[in-house]
Amino acid sequence: MDIRTQKTFEALFALEDVREILRQKLPNATSPEEEHSIKEGIDKVRKILDDIENSTGTP
Repeated sequence: MDIRTQKTFEALFALEDVREILRQKLPNATSPEEEHSIKEGIDKVRKILDDIENSTGTP
């Protein structure tokens, strides 16, 4: 499988994790721990997108 395809799936799963955190808390505000988890998820997606753009990274 092409590394870009693999990384695209990784990004989608990471975004799904963030979506799930937000879904569980709506309409309430998120806790500091949840905010931290969301930030970690977004950072993971950014790294994956960098890997896709550069065709780098490991599956």
